[in-house]
Amino acid sequence: MKITIPVIIAMITAVVISLYSGSTAVMFFLFFFLLAGTILALLLSRGNRKEQSDLLSIFNLGYFVYMTMALIANFAYNEIGSFYKYPDQNHFYEVASALGNSNSISAIFNLCFIDRVHIEQEGFYFLTGSLAYIANCFFDGNSVLFQIVNAAFVALLINLFIYKILLFYTNKTKAFKYTILYMFCSYLLEYAPCVLRDMHIALLFTVGIYIIHLPFSVKRLLFLFIILPVAIELRLETGFFFSVFIFVYIFIKGNNYVYKNTLYVTTFVFIGFALFYFGQNLIVRFGSINKTLVHYLEYTQDAANETDGLGKILYALPNGIKQIAITMFSQMHPFPFWAPLSGDKSILQLVCSFPGTIAPLFWFYVVFSSFNQLKRSVSNSSLMLIFLLLSFLIFLLLNSSNINTRRLVCMYPVLYAFFVQSQFVLTKKEIKNQKLQYVCVYSLLLFLYLVMKFL
Repeated sequence: MKITIPVIIAMITAVVISLYSGSTAVMFFLFFFLLAGTILALLLSRGNRKEQSDLLSIFNLGYFVYMTMALIANFAYNEIGSFYKYPDQNHFYEVASALGNSNSISAIFNLCFIDRVHIEQEGFYFLTGSLAYIANCFFDGNSVLFQIVNAAFVALLINLFIYKILLFYTNKTKAFKYTILYMFCSYLLEYAPCVLRDMHIALLFTVGIYIIHLPFSVKRLLFLFIILPVAIELRLETGFFFSVFIFVYIFIKGNNYVYKNTLYVTTFVFIGFALFYFGQNLIVRFGSINKTLVHYLEYTQDAANETDGLGKILYALPNGIKQIAITMFSQMHPFPFWAPLSGDKSILQLVCSFPGTIAPLFWFYVVFSSFNQLKRSVSNSSLMLIFLLLSFLIFLLLNSSNINTRRLVCMYPVLYAFFVQSQFVLTKKEIKNQKLQYVCVYSLLLFLYLVMKFL
């Protein structure tokens, strides 16, 4: 694809949104995003012209769609004066606005990390509060659109690293094709225009997955250790799971490192010191998390019991079986695919919800195909990918208390890499048969759902 066309489209998008908003903060950051994304694409390409062209095309095409969705989400907000979708956005925005009125960024830092006034997710509050402070001090002020476009930019960057990850499993042409599919058909597009921390966590995880595919170096290991506390401050329980990447990198990629024994000892000493030093604080915070998870479980079960669908049946299953069934169901959630449209009351809300109808269809195909080719693909997979797949399954089971793709999407690049690898060795006839099987299976599930609902 010619780079010029996507670049022009992205530039026009930035100009149109800037003119509509009339906000200097939105305008400055939109053009800053163009510059920052272009620089990152050039750095990731490492001088390879094909990769450079692909990455720039991915970024600029994604910029047009993601920022357009951000604008539509802002229209939908203005329509009712509130975030109708994922209402916790209202809380996040209110906290960001309050922190943005602080005297300085250091004051925001003290509130978030010293006084810990919010107890959890202080990293996200610090980020959004600091952005609000910058908008208030140097531009015309914080706004909903300003926060939304920042969130959309974070989601957009994920796709650049998806492309780089896929290059370890397929050729450049197919890596580009499958990245475009992931960018527009996965859950990223649904969550991109949302003032939520999930895309920030997903970006850190995707960067981590990319790094552990690279040859071992102490600098990369240190970078992973830097990402870890950042992820923890976004969501503690998910952040700690990021440590899996560090262990995989050390014990698989670091296996041929000259000083590997010293590396192993140093790692365990560091972990022991961290647990000793932060132990008391972690106990308190894990207690808070446990209460939150119990609340999520009760909330989800109550919501499921109020319906006549699959959710009610799944949560009525015995423990053990229930967790496995919920984990499987989570990979085609929401089900049926039109469920996200059910509560919408305007055209704008329907447009915002539309990506949520495509994502479950796309992702269930990824899961179905991966399972269909499991035996064949695992035998051809690297030890790295096998460990990551096991980590992915464990992550799903740990999150089975609440069917929420927002929490799961950070680990989806792992299964997607496995899916792309499996497709690389299939013939056109095999892919066609696989798609037919998928349509038959999903149609059967829809039929069973409708029978349970109306009979």
